[in-house]
Amino acid sequence: MDIGMNIRFRPVSLPVASRYAKWFFIALLFVALGFGLPDWYVSAYRSDWTEEERQAYIDSTFQGTVFDEASFRKAVEAVAARAEAYDADRSDTGTDIFAPSSD
Repeated sequence: MDIGMNIRFRPVSLPVASRYAKWFFIALLFVALGFGLPDWYVSAYRSDWTEEERQAYIDSTFQGTVFDEASFRKAVEAVAARAEAYDADRSDTGTDIFAPSSD
């Protein structure tokens, strides 16, 4: 049964915006790099601090800590006591299953 309709499918053409979207985003990337790279270069390689500014930064950032030797010794003694208690508890477990047998 022939009804006389001849249908041909054509590929659907994409709108202009989606056709050039990849190139638009690549161009946008290069524009962003063009604006960002010089600022990055200046901040990374041309830090123009005077000696006074540099010393003020060092003084404000790298302040030393006070070492409390008494607290340190107390903590070391606590760790040693815990290690001794662990060793004493471990020795009461009986036979060592990993020791070579005397057979």
